[in-house]
Amino acid sequence: MVKRYIYLLISLFVIAFGVALITKASLGTSPIASVPYVLSLCTSMTMGQYMVAMNLLCLSVEALLMNKKQIQDMKYELMLQIPTGVLFGYFIDLSFPLLSWFIPLDYLYSIAGLILGCIIMATGIAMEVQANVAMMPADYVIRLLSARMNQEFGSIKLCFDVSLVVIACTISFIGTGHIEGVREGTVIGAIIVGPLVRLTHKYLRFMGNGLDDSSGHIMSETTQASYPRIITITREYGSGGREIGRELAKALRIPLYDKELIRIAAEESNLSSQFIESNEQSLGAKNLLDFIFSDYAVPIEKSLSPSDILFVTQSRIIRELAQRESCIILGRCSDYVLKDWPKESIIRVFCYTDIEDAMHRCKDVYQMKSDDIRSEIEHLNEARINHYQFYTGNQWGNPHRYDLMINTGSVGISHAVQTISVLYHIG
Repeated sequence: MVKRYIYLLISLFVIAFGVALITKASLGTSPIASVPYVLSLCTSMTMGQYMVAMNLLCLSVEALLMNKKQIQDMKYELMLQIPTGVLFGYFIDLSFPLLSWFIPLDYLYSIAGLILGCIIMATGIAMEVQANVAMMPADYVIRLLSARMNQEFGSIKLCFDVSLVVIACTISFIGTGHIEGVREGTVIGAIIVGPLVRLTHKYLRFMGNGLDDSSGHIMSETTQASYPRIITITREYGSGGREIGRELAKALRIPLYDKELIRIAAEESNLSSQFIESNEQSLGAKNLLDFIFSDYAVPIEKSLSPSDILFVTQSRIIRELAQRESCIILGRCSDYVLKDWPKESIIRVFCYTDIEDAMHRCKDVYQMKSDDIRSEIEHLNEARINHYQFYTGNQWGNPHRYDLMINTGSVGISHAVQTISVLYHIG
């Protein structure tokens, strides 16, 4: 946790430095900084001081949106927002003197500064995501509003940002007689920062290797020895992976988690079972607006995007189950979710087969009625490939990521079960 707080501290400075550089580019500041920036132009207080005031105001709004029990349950998370908001404002004021050398002489120079500022800001946000110990007060307000109004985080954030820009324009016009701080750079920043966060987060993963795992447990040598035995089964459609899981569960007398994850995830995420069954192996509506406005400013765990919260909820359930008991987990990127599990405690299996065998199984065993079974199989496998790559950044079916690759068409279901059972008992 000490490493996480240090990481958060660095990320706040990087974000603040990016905001300051965007502002210095003189093409309009970011939406979240627009009101503090305009107020600083009209008074003697600094932009950072107004940012602190806005963060504290957001904290007060949070208290109004929460009941007593929620405040009691989240008191430490809420208290942590106070130093986070204060430090962020302080870092903004600190960044401007550090950027005294940056004086945009022409429009091209301003554009370059704006883009560089967006890249730096995105890098800081990606680091904040990895730290995953606190949220900025404004983002927490958006989270609470989206929950209260039963709307997606991205939609509420868009309305929130637009409101800030409108307020900033109003204050600027009243205070200075013209519009300051809101220009094309504000729009450009809103458009490109989201995709940049997703891109930089992928390449910054190595920086977070020293942090604890996603469930908040640091895995030491002493705790590894006590971890239950886990089998994860990733499979091509029609390869018989589910049948292997069922037979293994009977042979080893351990539970198989497949459809049960849907029920548990529905209970914990407030998403319907129908939604989960329809979306757990597809990307959903990930269009350009999702990339721009959905959840780039908060850790994915805090997002209210249904597709993302489904993945996170199932991932947490998988980790909790794996810590609690020996079991078999079917699909759901479980091999990746448990990537930091001790090698001695997990067997990662990938089941595949040739298309003819898959078509035969789909027709005779699964009773598939499709007119074009081959196309249906290819479509379902493509959905699994895209889902896995989107959320893990890794290649689905890469043999280097599994302990055992089984061609069920050649080996057969019973021999596959025997082979995995042997590995399980050897461990």
